[in-house]
Amino acid sequence: MSEAIIPFLVNNTINKRIKENLESFYYIKQFEDQNSEEAINKFLNSPGWSLIQENNIKEEENDSRESHEKINFMVKVSRRGKKRSKYLFKENIHGSDSFDNLQRKIQVHFQTFLINFCNDALKTEPKVRHASFKQINYKNKTTVNFAYVSKLKKSFIKDLLNMEISKKYKTYNKYENQILLSKCKDSWLDRLFQMNYLELFRYYYNNGQLLKKIVFENREIVLSPETKSFYYLIEKNKDLSQNIIDTVKSVYFDDDYYPGKYFSTKTIN
Repeated sequence: MSEAIIPFLVNNTINKRIKENLESFYYIKQFEDQNSEEAINKFLNSPGWSLIQENNIKEEENDSRESHEKINFMVKVSRRGKKRSKYLFKENIHGSDSFDNLQRKIQVHFQTFLINFCNDALKTEPKVRHASFKQINYKNKTTVNFAYVSKLKKSFIKDLLNMEISKKYKTYNKYENQILLSKCKDSWLDRLFQMNYLELFRYYYNNGQLLKKIVFENREIVLSPETKSFYYLIEKNKDLSQNIIDTVKSVYFDDDYYPGKYFSTKTIN
């Protein structure tokens, strides 16, 4: 048998133990006077022979992990044509109709309504009728994780009025709303601002109907054009209207999200 068969076998095996033991098998040369392929097959099929020595079997099993690690490799495939954005797939599965984006849209719209509603209430009180609350920081409006929303639903209107105002009001103190809120103490406005967040949301939602005014302690608070209820959100997003309604029911009117008795509501024309 030609010695060329040795590198041939070595280059076609991934088992290092086979490489180490091949040197002990040079006696295959005794079959040179026979057909090489026939001689090798006869040797491999002989009973009691193995290319792995018996006393090294256990050691070979322990080395299997190392062997596999050595043959692991990565292949970078270059694709022709325009490269796809790494954000494309994420955008496709996380669009405007995704749950958290719908929830964020509702929350921003409602909290804008809340501030404007408080300003409508101020107009009915001569002492502060020319003052106005400023919209709160956008980060507070857009945070929609479970813990934060759960906390919001247990809060009161005044808790939002105590938040920092939006950074767009560059000439105002960031606690401008707190200052104005303190001027409303010992009045019916103070009691209004102690209304629960979810209770006001019920008024805002109004079963998707147009809301023109809210009556509190026999005082009629007429909503200004800037104070847009849930009805306007649906009108502006008709293609997503059912998704938005389903999201409202899941987040604001679902016992699993907010355990407890629902607030009673009535339509106010």
